[in-house]
Amino acid sequence: MLMGGGAGSTWYLHFHRNALGSFHDMAMIGGNTALGWGIGWLGCNCRDGAYAGSLLGGGLTAGWEALHNDRSMQNSFRRARSAVERKKSKEQEQARAAVMNRNGNSRASTSSPGTAPED
Repeated sequence: MLMGGGAGSTWYLHFHRNALGSFHDMAMIGGNTALGWGIGWLGCNCRDGAYAGSLLGGGLTAGWEALHNDRSMQNSFRRARSAVERKKSKEQEQARAAVMNRNGNSRASTSSPGTAPED
């Protein structure tokens, strides 16, 4: 009953974004709390699993609802992700340059393709 009610509520609210007006976010939190409670109880058939599931379902949904429209948070995340990607590409470029230098040094003693070796 908890899983069905929570999943049904979440499904309905996901596709009807204007339902319940300003209480839409709280309804999503409540629906996912019920869904998490049911999944947690089903997972271990115990009260502790139900409590953990409800805290995870409600807590993660509350975090998502609080942050998914926060532009400053999204920009900070993008900036951090871009910095990591720039660092990775710089490291890859340096690794390629090191390989090219190694290959360039080893070719200096041999002839280039298509040319005769000099004695």
